[in-house]
Amino acid sequence: MEWPRLKNIILILLVFVNVFLLVLVLARQLEAEAYDRTAVTQAVQALADSGIEADPETLSKANGLTPIVFVRDTTREQVIAGALLGGTVNGGSLGGGITQYSNSDGEVIFRYGGEFSATFQQTQRWHTEEYFEFAVQLFQDMGLEAECLTSIPTVAGTDYVFCQCWNGSPLFSCIINISYEYGYLKSMRGTLMASNTVYQDSGTVLTVPTALMRFLDGIQDSGDVCSSIRSLKAGYTVVQSFSSDVRMSPVWLVSTNTGEYYLDAITGALTRVEGETAALLAPD
Repeated sequence: MEWPRLKNIILILLVFVNVFLLVLVLARQLEAEAYDRTAVTQAVQALADSGIEADPETLSKANGLTPIVFVRDTTREQVIAGALLGGTVNGGSLGGGITQYSNSDGEVIFRYGGEFSATFQQTQRWHTEEYFEFAVQLFQDMGLEAECLTSIPTVAGTDYVFCQCWNGSPLFSCIINISYEYGYLKSMRGTLMASNTVYQDSGTVLTVPTALMRFLDGIQDSGDVCSSIRSLKAGYTVVQSFSSDVRMSPVWLVSTNTGEYYLDAITGALTRVEGETAALLAPD
């Protein structure tokens, strides 16, 4: 048989093999997805049997999330301060885990555990009529991800509350308040993970059906009462803060008709979210 003809036959066989393998992979993926849907349906039915309604469309997975450690990076803090204030900033360590940077437009302070505050002079740099767009640009200038939770009208302006994100996932413990007065940016305060040095720990997250069962067990053990789960949103919350590092664990924010809870995506431990944080994180 001539080589050109033999080569064409080999190429055709390879194409058929690749198509077969692709079909096999897709079939297994569809089978896995069907199994997941069935498991979620069964878990939702188990909740319904206990008097708790849940819409499968509002239940997000936590796939790919693992415990993470943010290592404090004062060099990165200075870069963020410069990006936020603009131009050159002066300052540095004040001792006691505090770093402070300033110029003629304002002052930025970082503390251990991610505590952050910035105050701004009433200069033209901070004047705006587009409060929300200005706030979004601030995070972009700092190279940080964030999503707006709410806006609060005040006598002299508006406050916006943002939740920082990391790789698209919300850091529920990192809430930042941005305040405007009389057309000027006045301050930013809250908790901020300013480090680019992030270590991922090992840990396998629960599946959504298992998470729902852990939630049901936790609710029953605590004696709390709810009749519906409004949403299940994956993200992170602080579990331990060292002198310079902050460890976060993947959690689901479980929003119910009677309150908000953190469900640890690794251990399944259920904790009620209290106070102002609960109100801010509750879905509209």
